[in-house]
Amino acid sequence: MGAVYYANYLTFLKEAEQSSLEKRVLNINQLKRERVCLPAIYVECRYLSPAKYGDMLTIETKIPKVTVASITCSYEIKCDSRILVTEKTKHPFVNKY
Repeated sequence: MGAVYYANYLTFLKEAEQSSLEKRVLNINQLKRERVCLPAIYVECRYLSPAKYGDMLTIETKIPKVTVASITCSYEIKCDSRILVTEKTKHPFVNKY
């Protein structure tokens, strides 16, 4: 099987990010009702080793910083104990009005 295309990791991380935020910090549905969104203004991604299609991946998400203006997240994508990708993102709270 081939290697996972590098841009697909961003999709994996977006899903993990939303799940993690909902569990730990924010009610995403409440933010939507209040017309607040969290666009990414900073993304740093390090590709250390490729995943192969069919690999079982684990995504560890941390939220090291939450302020009244933004949220910073960090991630590691692993296959078994091997770190494949690390990423950091920053998201400001933006009113959609």
